[in-house]
Amino acid sequence: EFDQAQPFNQVQLTGEWREYRTLPWMHNHVLAWKLAAGASAGDSQRYGSFRLGGSFGDSAYYTLPDEWRSLRGFPSATVWGDWFYLGSMEYRLPLAYVDREVGLLPFFGRYISLSGFVDVGNAFTDIGQDTDVLGSTRVGAGAELRITTIIGWAGSANVRLGYAFAVIGEGGHAPGSLDGLYVWLGSSF
Repeated sequence: EFDQAQPFNQVQLTGEWREYRTLPWMHNHVLAWKLAAGASAGDSQRYGSFRLGGSFGDSAYYTLPDEWRSLRGFPSATVWGDWFYLGSMEYRLPLAYVDREVGLLPFFGRYISLSGFVDVGNAFTDIGQDTDVLGSTRVGAGAELRITTIIGWAGSANVRLGYAFAVIGEGGHAPGSLDGLYVWLGSSF
């Protein structure tokens, strides 16, 4: 029984839409948004197929399972289930263009930018039985300072220093709590 292979069959369908729009009234100010949703059918895991929470970025420096989705302002895996929806919007503005190398080191500073964001999402087990799917939506907000560099003459690296808190939904970081601070390699999206 234990330590024996068990069959596991599951189908997951996910989709994601990303847009980046330069604002015409400000040079290099960008409004970025992402919409994502997913559903799974078949054998279930204990907590469902998708987990939302945490402030994960997209990076080649670490790998997360596809089922983990960033919902800033909440701890990792705050909500889980076989269905999810998630939306993020960021207002990104440049603070400084560094455009400098550090002596002969293979390191080149590109720019420093600031962004304000709002993340909205939820995960749930059964769309037919969960009657309050929209009412239990989590909303997180915050700001990030992003430093973009070139390392090794070709590889890009983004360092994000951020703070996020829960606006709506239980289980999130309270405004003013140090739990909302994070540092990550990679971009938010």
